[in-house]
Order: sequence, then C-alpha cells, then structure tokens
Amino acid sequence: MLICKDADCTFRIWVSNLDKKGPTVTICNPHTCSLAIYYKNKNAHSVKYIIEHHRLLVINNPYITAIQIRSNERLNFNNENSYRQAYRTIQAILAKMYGNKAKSFAKFPAYTEHFKAADPTNYCKIQVYRETGYFLGAFFAPNRLQHAAKCI
Repeated sequence: MLICKDADCTFRIWVSNLDKKGPTVTICNPHTCSLAIYYKNKNAHSVKYIIEHHRLLVINNPYITAIQIRSNERLNFNNENSYRQAYRTIQAILAKMYGNKAKSFAKFPAYTEHFKAADPTNYCKIQVYRETGYFLGAFFAPNRLQHAAKCI
C-alpha cells in the first residue's frame, strides 16, 4: 500500500498480487492535498521554490518579517514552512536585489575613470544609503546630454 506524505491526504494505492499475471491495482484514491508540496519531487520548503511566491513582497517591503512570509505561504499556497526557511528566503531575495556590496562598488571606480577619460566634462555621481551602506544608484550624464537638457 502506498500513501501520501501528507497525513490529512486520502491518497491510497493498494496493489495486490493475487494471480500469476503480476501485480494489479485494486484501490486508488486521488490526492486531496495541495500538489505544491510535490513541486519537482521536492518538498516546497526550498528557498528556490518560496522565492517565486514572495519576491514582490520583499521588494516592496525589505523590512518584512519571516512570520509574515510564513503566514502568506500558509494562507495563499497551503504550504507550511519553518521560520528559518522564511528568513532564508528573505535573505536570498535581498542578496539578489542588492547584490554583494564589495563586488558592486569595486566596478564603479574603474567605470568612472573610463567615463571621465572619454570626456573630462562628463558628470557622474554615486549614491549610497547612509544607514546600511547599500548602493542606491549611480548617475552618469555625458556632457552632450547636459547641454541638451539645458536647451529644453
């Protein structure tokens, strides 16, 4: 007899070998659980699976808590996951969103030098969030676009 991993699911397959023709299925009840837990034959507790559900939530509110992620996953996707997994999901989304600070900032000085070497009147400014040190943005204005903006 085969049963589902979910204790509340009524899925059952009863196989019997009554004659010499081989095994035969005698009882087959369909799944009543959410098939989300069988996503690509893995539990739906992997960060890769959960990120797809909550990316926009974290982008809109980077201070969202793991409890909110757990609650949203349970209510909207019928998937129970641990606090640790929800926390890891938030951290993975933030890491993708902000990237690695050291790698990001290491590229800008070389690009700024190259940009200014092309034309010394080019303007560039790099902005950083003061509290966290996260990169917020960079502004690069070639000299010719500066003159075009003044004419508008």
